[in-house]
Amino acid sequence: VISYKLDDFEYRTPITFIDENGELVITYLDDPVQIAPITLLYQVELNEDGEFAQANGVDIANAYLMHLKINRDQSCVSAQSRALLHYFSFLNEIGMQWNEMPFRQNKRPTYRFKRHLETMHRSTEHDSHLRASTCKTYMRCVVNFYKHFLMKNHKFENPPFEHELINVKIDASASSMKAYQTIGVHTTDLRIRASDNTSKNNIPNQLMSLSTHEWEQLDIVLRDDRRVIKILDCERSEER
Repeated sequence: VISYKLDDFEYRTPITFIDENGELVITYLDDPVQIAPITLLYQVELNEDGEFAQANGVDIANAYLMHLKINRDQSCVSAQSRALLHYFSFLNEIGMQWNEMPFRQNKRPTYRFKRHLETMHRSTEHDSHLRASTCKTYMRCVVNFYKHFLMKNHKFENPPFEHELINVKIDASASSMKAYQTIGVHTTDLRIRASDNTSKNNIPNQLMSLSTHEWEQLDIVLRDDRRVIKILDCERSEER
């Protein structure tokens, strides 16, 4: 499964009807609307030589991504695209379909994906490690993907997850006689329980002006490459 970004993508609302000859006719209600950029998913097949043979869209994932752009008016769905790319790649690895929900809960793809993300978070290998924030984002996007189809009354043999009600204590308002008040948060049993190290060289997280990735890139520039690119008066130069 690969992702491909479309910079020029237009959408028109289709309608279908049967004409006087009994043939199916497709027309459109309105003028094209630009919804790009959008990143869609494709299933790529290779031949025996490992060369590209054909590619087919992952229709169910792409329909959801377009729904977010068209109906929910979300300007950016890149996080959802990355999450579904990771999820449908995982489905290929384990040989399951997105709507395949066995009776045993731990065999359902959603729960297996949760364990997969937690394993990647615990991994010490640089190429496979995922930050806790990334794992939680991916899991949340996959849950919302299934929620969309549950709201559309899509029938699963067994539920993809169970709902939970979590009580959270917050500071009470000034007018309250209590120090704290409790609110109920609706969530699912697919919550990722993980956390990242929030410090960098003993610097409190709230004082860090750069992300972890930016710190790593800066470290390479300062200690390894010792080279920077400077643009002055539209002229580009390198300095060591």
